[in-house]
Amino acid sequence: MRVAIVDDSPLVRTMLSQHVKAFGHEPAGIAPTAVFDVLRSLREFEIGLMIVDLQMPACPGLSLIRAVREDPKLAKLPILVYTAHLDETASFCLQQLKVNAVAQKPMNPKDLDLEIQRALQGSAWSPGPQRARITLIDEIDSRRHHLSELLHQAGHLAQELDQASCFDIMGTLVKAPPVLLVISLGCASCPVLSLVRLIREDPRLYRIPILAFGHPAHGVPHDALKQFNVHEMEGIHTPGRLFESIEDVLENLDIHLDKT
Repeated sequence: MRVAIVDDSPLVRTMLSQHVKAFGHEPAGIAPTAVFDVLRSLREFEIGLMIVDLQMPACPGLSLIRAVREDPKLAKLPILVYTAHLDETASFCLQQLKVNAVAQKPMNPKDLDLEIQRALQGSAWSPGPQRARITLIDEIDSRRHHLSELLHQAGHLAQELDQASCFDIMGTLVKAPPVLLVISLGCASCPVLSLVRLIREDPRLYRIPILAFGHPAHGVPHDALKQFNVHEMEGIHTPGRLFESIEDVLENLDIHLDKT
């Protein structure tokens, strides 16, 4: 079976092509230059499954999926959405467009294979309950990505924020307030105490629980964090330990994570 891989990242197309080939399928990478161009490629290649990203500037994923569903020759094409950005609005749209499966980046090959098999079954995807939006701010990309994956596997919507200014972070938090904010004390672009002070002074955000983690070398006084009612994690800051600390905080809020 030929599998179309539509993603604006050449690296992601290459990675997925290797996975798809290992699963016994023939990959066909398609650069998303425009919706019309992708539709033409899908027809020419005789595709049996499309794997598609959502956030593609030249060819928005939702627009492409809608065009596929409205095309008489492609309307029944199985669709697997592979994305790192899945919010409530996107989930609703994907359900309305009757995509067949949704996988969240990053995903290991075994789980991705299961999602491919689910998409090929032809049934419509239905989003599971998203019980908690958890925002992660960490200067170490690998740790942040791993923790995000653990949270996604537990059924939660993990929102990763790269290091940015306090102004940008506040704008994101106001737009989509999380159930819990998890932040590293080592973030240099936005001093933690400055951000926490802004959150606690904002009537829209002041009740958000905050979990901070880091080392004494970061120079953030414990008393200052306590003053702003910040939960502080001690010890080793691996993704697994962070997940456990998040679980403890959420349990105190009566929001429970699944055990994985």
